[in-house]
Amino acid sequence: GWAAWRHSELAALSSGIEWLSYTDGNDRLSVSLCGEHRLWTRPRLDVTGRASLWYSTNSEQGPYFSAEWEGSATAGITIRHLAWRRYEKLFSHVLAADFGFQDQDGFSSKWIGSIRYEHRWRWDPWREIYYSLLIDRRVYDGDPERGIGLRLGLRQKF
Repeated sequence: GWAAWRHSELAALSSGIEWLSYTDGNDRLSVSLCGEHRLWTRPRLDVTGRASLWYSTNSEQGPYFSAEWEGSATAGITIRHLAWRRYEKLFSHVLAADFGFQDQDGFSSKWIGSIRYEHRWRWDPWREIYYSLLIDRRVYDGDPERGIGLRLGLRQKF
């Protein structure tokens, strides 16, 4: 389940809860709380700050990553620039960075983070394509793991 409340285009708060039952008897429960606030706005540029808390618990420990409990707290910033617009057609790019800490049962707290650069092309009010490059650092069983990813997508509104 997920619920969100938007005060205006300046501020939003969302919360989620997820329950997943594995076939080996493990039950995972995750809860999250996220907030964002627009910090600065100009006609073609906006800067938004974010903060989030996340917690997860597992009833059983399996051969896969299933910590008894783990949690994280992150803060970040997103910079959006509208590079080009002609009526409903537009091109924008986004730079987003999030950093924080993750704590897990039996292991010390470690820093986590991600940086993402993205392009968005919208050619009418209903469709846009986007592609992004993501570099991140997460922690599993006390060991940091670095990742690099490329994402490509199509958003269609109905």
